Amino acid sequence: MSSSIFNFQPGNGVSSIHVTASSSQCPWSALSNAPWVKITSGANGTGSGTVAFAVEPNPGALRTTTITIANKTATINQFGNQPSVDCSFTINPGNYQFGVVGGEVVVNVTASKDSCKWYMGSMSPFISVITGGSGGIGNGTVKLKIQPNAGAARSGSAEIAGKTFSITQEGVNPQAMVIVDLSPGFTAAGGTDFFLTVKGANFASTCRVQWNGKERPTTFFNNSTLMATISANDIAGEGVFDVTVANNSNGAESNAENFLVYGALANVSSASFKGESLAPASL
Repeated sequence: MSSSIFNFQPGNGVSSIHVTASSSQCPWSALSNAPWVKITSGANGTGSGTVAFAVEPNPGALRTTTITIANKTATINQFGNQPSVDCSFTINPGNYQFGVVGGEVVVNVTASKDSCKWYMGSMSPFISVITGGSGGIGNGTVKLKIQPNAGAARSGSAEIAGKTFSITQEGVNPQAMVIVDLSPGFTAAGGTDFFLTVKGANFASTCRVQWNGKERPTTFFNNSTLMATISANDIAGEGVFDVTVANNSNGAESNAENFLVYGALANVSSASFKGESLAPASL
């Protein structure tokens, strides 16, 4: 699909999605999953085509739905009516910058009165809401998650209490190796051998995954995916271990990603399941 997220103001809105199929013989259909979004053309097609849709005015709070096209979804956000004129809001911080691995940020909302309602929504597909729902009343907080970035530098935003929260994220050096995700990202101490999938960019067939600086048997799938065999000895004890990728042909090395080996109990982030950071006031 040409786009996977759309944001509309409270009034009427129209837009379209271009569908690219792998073959001119592939059939597909488009379905709106809410009555306030109408498919106006292109409800069915074969091969590549275009789906047009219209959004009805929103009399209430921010709302979200999806359009399903050939088992893929596009998210439709529509903001609600503006807050009362005697309400004002501030957000802190007003912007944030992330590295390529992404992360989380908490935005504090301060309202002029306890009764003031506010709404929020992500304006970019790589920004998701962890806590804060679609808004709140009075003072509140919103936690956002920024996905890892394996491409060029990018910027995005979220609309929070009528304010724009801006996010910029560093991109990958076109020539540099980078790890953006480990799967799994943690395991229990005392387990058996397992396969660790390393996602990133600019890997080569001569790359090897390293566990705390020691090379491990590695399978090269493509320039963004490696798989390493981690032995039971590697995870015999608890700790946080560095995973890196080294290119044996030129000596280049990637950034380090943490892998958590936990014991009977562990503190991990509820969003990333990683142990190097926790929410404030966690026990």
